[in-house]
Amino acid sequence: MARKVFISFLGATTYGECDYHKDGKSYGGKLRFIQEATLNYLNATDWSETDIAYIMLTEGSEKNNWIDNLNHNSIENNIREGLKTRLDKLNLPFQVEPIKNLPDGNNEEEIWKIFEKVFEKINYNDELYFDITHGYRYLPMLMLVLSNYVKFLRGVTVKSITYGNYEISEKGTKPGLIVDLLPLTTLQDWTFAAADYLKNGNTEKLEELATDKTTPILKATRGADESAKAMKNLVQHLKNATEDFQTCRGLNIVRSTNINRIKSSLKEVEETMIEPFNPILEKIRNVFKPFGQATDTEINIKNGFEAAKWCYANGLFQQSATILLENVVTFFCIRHGIDIDDEIRRDVVDKTFNIRTKKFDDDESKWVLPKAKTDEQHQQNLEIVRNLLKDEVFNQEGLVSAFLRLKGLRNDFNHSGMRQNPSNASNLKTRLKQSLDFFPKILLTNSKEYAAKPHLMLINLTNHPSSRWDKAQLQAAAEYGECIDMPFPAVDPDGDEEYIDRLTDEYLQKIMETANNEQSEVTVHLMGEMSFTVSLVEKLRNVGISCILSTSTRQSKDLGNGQKKITFNFVRFRKYV
Repeated sequence: MARKVFISFLGATTYGECDYHKDGKSYGGKLRFIQEATLNYLNATDWSETDIAYIMLTEGSEKNNWIDNLNHNSIENNIREGLKTRLDKLNLPFQVEPIKNLPDGNNEEEIWKIFEKVFEKINYNDELYFDITHGYRYLPMLMLVLSNYVKFLRGVTVKSITYGNYEISEKGTKPGLIVDLLPLTTLQDWTFAAADYLKNGNTEKLEELATDKTTPILKATRGADESAKAMKNLVQHLKNATEDFQTCRGLNIVRSTNINRIKSSLKEVEETMIEPFNPILEKIRNVFKPFGQATDTEINIKNGFEAAKWCYANGLFQQSATILLENVVTFFCIRHGIDIDDEIRRDVVDKTFNIRTKKFDDDESKWVLPKAKTDEQHQQNLEIVRNLLKDEVFNQEGLVSAFLRLKGLRNDFNHSGMRQNPSNASNLKTRLKQSLDFFPKILLTNSKEYAAKPHLMLINLTNHPSSRWDKAQLQAAAEYGECIDMPFPAVDPDGDEEYIDRLTDEYLQKIMETANNEQSEVTVHLMGEMSFTVSLVEKLRNVGISCILSTSTRQSKDLGNGQKKITFNFVRFRKYV
């Protein structure tokens, strides 16, 4: 079982009494030392005898606050109890060990000595509970750096970082506050884990955090269990999609099996996380923005090209070449009505490139095709080749030769370069990058059915987030594309016309920036305070952005005792006219 370790620095100042609270609850009444209140808050009396508390002391803090002192401020000159006596009276089940003779930390050398003193007390797999109330101003940064250092070297878990806010108590006449700073270090953990994913495609750290440290970065928007589950689902979908790329699961990729789930989860999670976490989510969202969604009966060929690019960006060059090559074959299978998981016919498409290269178009006797089980199947294979050889996209300049070069590149990877005249690593990457640039451009741009379509987006600028819409409204909104919530502003009722003009200019700029960043064709769902709405609708129209409102029916139910229940049911979206 992991050892619980409480670490606190004791200052040399004469502290006043204060009743420290957390979430409206008092933790010990009037106390001089925040350490007492914090240990009460941590339920330290329920810890075990194997746990420990370290109190870090300088010479001054030991003399002034660790040991008992004569209270010169009292008329009777009573003895003022030090922290040692106060902690003894808590009857803690574990040892309290003072770490004495710490330097004051007046320079870099002394700060490093403090760092080393604390570090040497930490064992592998400890659970750490830091109190950073007292000490010099560099102490919070020291503890933050130390916590990351020991996480890496000792595999510890930081369970608590607290600060006692005495200042708000007005010299003890009002309650002080125990402030939980753990969300800050937890946010840092998530930042590092997200960076590891974005740079290396590694979801391992995200998985660890999603199962253990989600709560400190949750808003109080709904149940913590539900919100934590949403984050865990997102990380699991990220892992599944990443494994699809890493293991070349082409069917999942073009069917958008896990991509759909990621995009849905991102929207759900964004509504439950603390605000500083949202830019991290945005980084992850940007990774999957180029990927398209699909239904169970659809194929999104663009996803295969995007997956190949993702693999290249994450150093998975062999997977990139494999996915890219197979996706070109998939492209022509879809174009000619061939099941994309029909191995024999995929091989026919593949071999057609060789037929064209060898210029056997007119001599079917020289065509080398997979062995057919029946004559009917052989005739079908011949027809596939005939149709491909007449295909205008298949015949685009450079396509066939580029495919065969890519095939040789893929084989060079797969056979570990164990062949005559293998390419060097730099050349392989350069040639692969050229293929990644070439095929999406020539296939998607020049082929009508795969021509790029504008990305549609609905900005919901109302006081009703889309997460609360009913099924009918969500289905109607899908016509306008991906839905992004933009909270309606709190319009000052005392504001004049110039105020409204400035405020709507601000939101016009926000909407236009969102549209440009997303490279989207935007529609704005706009409802709210009338002067703001009318002004913004006019400005949006002037820049070519369409605005809509939602209509509904109103149902009133008499509950008795003068009370009524009002229900609004969505009917449709309607353009402003």
